[in-house]
Amino acid sequence: MRVTVEIDDVVLQDLMRFTGEKRKGTALAKAATEAWQLRRRKEVTDKFLSGEWSVDLEPVDRRKDDAKRARWFK
Repeated sequence: MRVTVEIDDVVLQDLMRFTGEKRKGTALAKAATEAWQLRRRKEVTDKFLSGEWSVDLEPVDRRKDDAKRARWFK
């Protein structure tokens, strides 16, 4: 998809530096994608922290883990 935007040159140069991209469009696309990913992660994290979502985990017997670790790291 093509989009036309106006961005200050200083901001665009910083975006290119932050993303490591050499082309303006690629840098902007990468920055937008990273911003979207961060926002999405925050939404998912907030749902877990609020209790809206949860995960039922099976209990772990730490003694078995310690025995395995002792065999691996003699």
